Amino acid sequence: MYMTYKRDDEGDYTINLYDSSNDYLFGYLDLFDNVDCYVITGRVIHFEVDAEVELFETRKKKLHNMFVELQSMIKKGVIDTKGKPVLILSDELISRDAIKRMNLKRVPRYCGYYFI
Repeated sequence: MYMTYKRDDEGDYTINLYDSSNDYLFGYLDLFDNVDCYVITGRVIHFEVDAEVELFETRKKKLHNMFVELQSMIKKGVIDTKGKPVLILSDELISRDAIKRMNLKRVPRYCGYYFI
């Protein structure tokens, strides 16, 4: 798996997620600039082309690795969040497993978790 990203004029990022073996786009994340934080949302297009692969475990591993890499890119300043906190929205398909594996804390009265 690998990621590409681009930033628009308003400071928002789109991060595309690809399968390394065949450059297949299987999902994307949006990192958008809110008033006092950045928020991560995402969408899964598909995780694997090969139906023989155990999809559930493969999905969990790929997404966890992707979120760890994204967190590292933000901390290193590769993706500039202007020093604002970064929240990840709770989403059944793209963030649920990463939230659990990374033991992220829930934001009070909000449908997200502290990412950074």
